[in-house]
Amino acid sequence: MKKIIIILSKVIMCALAIIPLDRGPPISKSKMSKLIEESTANKRLNYRLPHNTAPRVYVIDFDPDFMGESFTFKGNSSVIFEVLRSTPTVILHRSYKITIDKNFTELIDQNEVSFKPESQIWHAHNESYGISFQKILEPGNYTLKMKWTGRDAAEDWFNQRMGFFRAFDRITPFHKKYLVTTHFEPSGARSAFPCWDEPGFKAQFEISVKHFPNYTALSNMPEKSRQLLPDGRVITHFERSLKMSPYLPCVAVADYQAIKNEHGNITFYSLENNLDSLKLALEISEKVIPAMEAYTDIPYAMPKLDQITIPNYQGAMEHWGLVTYNAKWVKFENSTLIPNIEQKDRILFLVAHELAHQWFGNLVSPVWWDDTWLNEGFAAYFQSKIIDQIYPHWNIMDHFVIEIVNRDSYNSESYLSQAKPIKWNPRGKIALRIVFNPVTYRKGAAVIHMLEHILTEEIFREGLQRYFKAHQFGTVVTNDLWRAFQEEYDKKHGDKLLNIKEIMDPWIEQTGTPVVNVTRDYSTGEINLIQKNSRNENPKNKWRIPINFATKSNPDFSRTTPTMWMEVDQEVTTIPDVKTDDWIIVNIQQRDYTKIHVVNRAQLFDDIQRLYSTDKSYLEILVNITSYLHQETDYLPWIPAVGVIMEMQENMRNTLEEESFETYMLYLTNAVMDKLGFENREDDDHSAIRVRNILAPVVCSFGHAECKLFANRLLKKYLEDPSKNTLPTSDWEWVVCNGLRTANESLREQFMTLYYDEYDELLKLRILIECTNDFRLKEEYFSSLTNANLTTNAEHIDKIFVRLLRRKLDDVNFVLNYFIDHFKDLKKLYNEIEDDEYLLPISRIALAIRTEDQYKKFKNFVESIVVPDLKGTSDSEGSTLLLQTSLDESLNSINQYKLYSAKFHELMDKKILEPNVIEIGKGLKD
Repeated sequence: MKKIIIILSKVIMCALAIIPLDRGPPISKSKMSKLIEESTANKRLNYRLPHNTAPRVYVIDFDPDFMGESFTFKGNSSVIFEVLRSTPTVILHRSYKITIDKNFTELIDQNEVSFKPESQIWHAHNESYGISFQKILEPGNYTLKMKWTGRDAAEDWFNQRMGFFRAFDRITPFHKKYLVTTHFEPSGARSAFPCWDEPGFKAQFEISVKHFPNYTALSNMPEKSRQLLPDGRVITHFERSLKMSPYLPCVAVADYQAIKNEHGNITFYSLENNLDSLKLALEISEKVIPAMEAYTDIPYAMPKLDQITIPNYQGAMEHWGLVTYNAKWVKFENSTLIPNIEQKDRILFLVAHELAHQWFGNLVSPVWWDDTWLNEGFAAYFQSKIIDQIYPHWNIMDHFVIEIVNRDSYNSESYLSQAKPIKWNPRGKIALRIVFNPVTYRKGAAVIHMLEHILTEEIFREGLQRYFKAHQFGTVVTNDLWRAFQEEYDKKHGDKLLNIKEIMDPWIEQTGTPVVNVTRDYSTGEINLIQKNSRNENPKNKWRIPINFATKSNPDFSRTTPTMWMEVDQEVTTIPDVKTDDWIIVNIQQRDYTKIHVVNRAQLFDDIQRLYSTDKSYLEILVNITSYLHQETDYLPWIPAVGVIMEMQENMRNTLEEESFETYMLYLTNAVMDKLGFENREDDDHSAIRVRNILAPVVCSFGHAECKLFANRLLKKYLEDPSKNTLPTSDWEWVVCNGLRTANESLREQFMTLYYDEYDELLKLRILIECTNDFRLKEEYFSSLTNANLTTNAEHIDKIFVRLLRRKLDDVNFVLNYFIDHFKDLKKLYNEIEDDEYLLPISRIALAIRTEDQYKKFKNFVESIVVPDLKGTSDSEGSTLLLQTSLDESLNSINQYKLYSAKFHELMDKKILEPNVIEIGKGLKD
């Protein structure tokens, strides 16, 4: 009979979730939907500049006002540009943030003759600025002189921190220290100076800036000179830059200190008390630059590399020679009790990402933003690839496949309400921001990973070297990349036809991801492959898919180039010559193994979790696959396995089988936790630390006796000497919570007293509420939280409710009872956010209910208190309907979870699970 033996997709395509996307403020999904609609509506507007002129050299002076009530600045420029085709009008960009002094504008021709414009017109819809002259400008070089004033539009959420802006460090509650800086990508340069604001218009930049003498001024290039001004300030002049796109120039002026590497060519600037915590970022910078130079065979082009932290900055930006970061993303303070490995990884990947851009994007830039993936996709891929080369024993590329290829690239399109491919043509300033989305980064990185395995590492590397040497300091389109790879492939395999453009264009130009269903007839041995699109709205999209596989008879996991291809026009592709009693793994992963590769074992969990998430009838298959985990002591498969376990836990939470499920999970994790232990060890490798940090909170939540004792020991050790025994800056609450749950009153008071100066009263109370099993104390702490002396708002309360509703049955009962008993006060508090906001936590309670007793109490509360309270309100009918929907969903979820629970019980009874599972699991509990 036929069986589906694996559903395969995303290992062909990958993604990147380790770093924050580094462009612009976060945009909600609803707002994103509106923006996409607006950008689509404006798609016919002529947003691009004509190509009859092009800048060659900008000479720009900036004069920022540091201390004004609102930030303003002045500027003037002298721009050498070339007329490429005869024209009477020079068209460039300026945004509404700058106002040009029309009387100052002047054109100087090749004979040093000066001309004044006949007209100067700004078009708001595309932010173009047309300067027209009475005479026709013939091809040749001209100089355009302009002067302007500018401001930062703090009220404009979409353009916050875009262009030239002021920020501040909070030194004390009453003392701010200002700094000024710039952020131009993708279209912010026009908010700082009039320019040809498209990435294809590369030019040289010679920048000057006025500032206080005690401040440090930085730009892309080294300082050339400094002059004292009559008003006591100074003006710093910088060397002329290399050719670069207009989104790459940067200016930063701050009262900061610096740390340098030993050779003095890499520097980090920040507040003095941040410098020690930037040593890791400096150290990895010093390793990434030579690693990228060696890989690309192209030296780092700039004479220096400065990096600076900017408070409340939008992630990071790769300005050539002056990289800017949000301080919180690059500061690293190692912890002794639990290694701060997650934060360390984030810093390594973020710095590697920005420094990879010094080649991908800075040295070679896209002509237009439809090829943003050539910047961001490659930087996203190389942040892992180059760290893997620096630390080869960390198995970074295995982590990349598991966490990025298998998971995040597949989900990247869910970020957008309207799906976008990797490569698409953005028109308008809104669309230019949307192009910096997870599809560009994560799915782009995935496609690049797939391409490397199609070509082989050698051809991929040599193809990139060819690409850089042909286009350095220039601009490109995607076809230039395909051509470089094609030429390198043909040089090595002239007799083997492979059309790279034909294969790769659908991967970057179509939405969706191919899902390959593999079916097998065990009576005949026939194995068939069928592809479909993961996105239902584009079912006709097809791809040419590289296929490789390993079997029991030929368990070669070292070859990752294609064994065969699924063609676009083939409905069914058959894998030939597989023995009927052989197992088969399709889409094999990496390096020299003769057993099922650890990455493929991890892949199984992602495949089955995706099925289970949408169809709970796959529970039996899920349990069958997870049952082998009690033998799994390799660390990598546990990364996706934990995601599977947590989803199963959510479905079993507060059901009749919850305790059996937890016991089963303790059995499955027993071997790997025996190997890992809970204490740090000197011989721990990178994967061991990561997986221990992932698994320990999970097994603690299942009641693992040793884990809870460990948490209590750690808490006591921390309290003995917090300056010496430190916890991570994040991901520490599981230690504190589990420690406090078994702590006596004295230890709890000691903890809260210690944290008095570091954390506010609201956070302390939240921790106490969440981390005690004593419901009398929980009630007492909640009363303190709503005390009039505290500036409590609904967001504080809601955060606690959300966390408690995800816990045990007693915690859900506590929230339900507390909401009923304090309904009027809570309604008033929530409605300070927005009218009827209190209905949101009621809906959340409905979805957390698991028992009929809870439902009866909740139903009575809704029908006897909440609904009558709505009478006479403006939207009584709509709110009542919402509440009825919540009741219906609550009852439906109770029935659904009963089915899940019963099915799990049935699987236990069928002996699908090991007979001794329960006893072993119980032995691990306290």
